[in-house]
Amino acid sequence: MAGLDGKVAIATIMGHPPLAALLRRWCLAQATRGETPCRADLEPYDLPRILLPYMFIYAQEGDRFRCRLYGSKLRDFFGEDSTGRYLDEMVKPDAREKRNSLFRKPLESGRPLFYRGFLVAPGVEWRHFNRLLLPVATQPGASPTQIMGALRIIPPPPGLRLDGNDPDGMLQHCLLQEDDCRLLLD
Repeated sequence: MAGLDGKVAIATIMGHPPLAALLRRWCLAQATRGETPCRADLEPYDLPRILLPYMFIYAQEGDRFRCRLYGSKLRDFFGEDSTGRYLDEMVKPDAREKRNSLFRKPLESGRPLFYRGFLVAPGVEWRHFNRLLLPVATQPGASPTQIMGALRIIPPPPGLRLDGNDPDGMLQHCLLQEDDCRLLLD
């Protein structure tokens, strides 16, 4: 999986209002607190309604991540509600460790992570996606143990074909830095 420049990641996020709204809220809470935001800073009912159908929340449980919230657009696309399921149950076996490792990065660094790739859902043509992973703590001052985020599903560009040899589907990722957040808040 190739790296992605932070400015390209921010420009991509800004092209989708739900992702931009969530990242802006996280960056504002982080700037105000001076530490990783907690869930109370980002309660779903306080967020723009346009965002909710695309959102998810995963809680770290040991080495695994359990889905606590799964937006209606995600449920509709994948044909099931994954609330209560573990992340490693939702990805191909060959991709489990890589995906869990990717979800751990925001928790370990305290920084947002943006990545993109492709998704394949049963009975649905493959789609590009952009996904934003935000570390959140369960209470102020605590270490982050949850990932809050959103997913943008995009029809594939004409003529682009899925590489069936990639078991993971991830193409590029970027751990966002403080300067990237400042671009959103300025």
